[in-house]
Amino acid sequence: KPYFRELENGRGRYDETWTHPPHLITNGPYRLDKWEFKRRIRLVANDQYWNQAEVTSRIIDQISADPDQQQISYMKFATGAIDWLADPLPEIAAELRRRNDPAVHTFPGFGSYFYSFNCQPAFADGSKNPFADVRVRQAFAMAVDKAPIVETITRLGEATASHYIPPGLFAGYASRPGPTRDVPAARELLKAAGYENGSGFPRIAILYSSGSNHDKIAQIIARQWKEGLGIEVDQEKLEIQTFRDRLSNQKYAIARASWIGDYEDPTTFLDKYRSTSKGNDAGWINAEYDAKLQSADNEPDATTRERQLEQAEGILNNQCPILPIYHYTNTYLFGPNVTGIPLNPRQMVMFQGIGVGGSRQAVGGK
Repeated sequence: KPYFRELENGRGRYDETWTHPPHLITNGPYRLDKWEFKRRIRLVANDQYWNQAEVTSRIIDQISADPDQQQISYMKFATGAIDWLADPLPEIAAELRRRNDPAVHTFPGFGSYFYSFNCQPAFADGSKNPFADVRVRQAFAMAVDKAPIVETITRLGEATASHYIPPGLFAGYASRPGPTRDVPAARELLKAAGYENGSGFPRIAILYSSGSNHDKIAQIIARQWKEGLGIEVDQEKLEIQTFRDRLSNQKYAIARASWIGDYEDPTTFLDKYRSTSKGNDAGWINAEYDAKLQSADNEPDATTRERQLEQAEGILNNQCPILPIYHYTNTYLFGPNVTGIPLNPRQMVMFQGIGVGGSRQAVGGK
């Protein structure tokens, strides 16, 4: 069957079914056998693959589930209907981890959870923004104890963060930490900025979206700021699209934020805070930071470039346009009979080595 149809107004038109089985042509270890919308994708070992001997499973079924069906997905895993659950509910995974369930596999992720400070000179309503002063941002950062967040809320082995880029992602790269927790020093910084014991500080709120544990984290941090700095901070929860609009347009004082890297280089994190970046929702502008990144862009020596990127991150971590809270972990559920699943921070998975019980049989997944 031809996939390139007749000309229309001088242009060719593709047959829309070219991506459907059995038309889709691939050269990898698997071919698409079935696609049942919102139910499953079935992959079958490709008999034309050059390295068939290394393809462990003949069939892989990827079972689809809507986000609100994650409880059902876990029940399927618990009853043996699926062998690998790649996106379990955090609450379920945390409880299983607490019980030392061997089916839980947590490993470092490729991103960080943090708070973003609006660094613009004024808020959207024209009033003075205290977070334009680096001393205020540093004081707020130094007043936070992050341990209770990962120990009592997230509970998936996350490491508390003293810098933006998660550790261990890039060989040879070493982040330079920002200010450490020191409440007395934080109070002195706040005093130097003109807000002794919180006096005269404007009423502000932590902005966050609905879902996940954002509200619980905000409660802990707001309480610490009140106790440590004498500043009472409100909490404002919004639906996700409104939240994103407010964040990207700097219509906030403090907001929860996160970043997941896209590629294997520190710039996948650092480019976000260039002064020209559309992703720079903190509105932070630092000429020295930009210059370090520009130098790294032009540097042919890999080692020298890496040091320049470390220096750039050091500036960001010290200047505190963001308050790093913890580094993400990934969580999979699979039993000892499932082999060959790589625990990769970016969750990049090559299916050909995955099997159940070491045999060439079906592997269920989500």
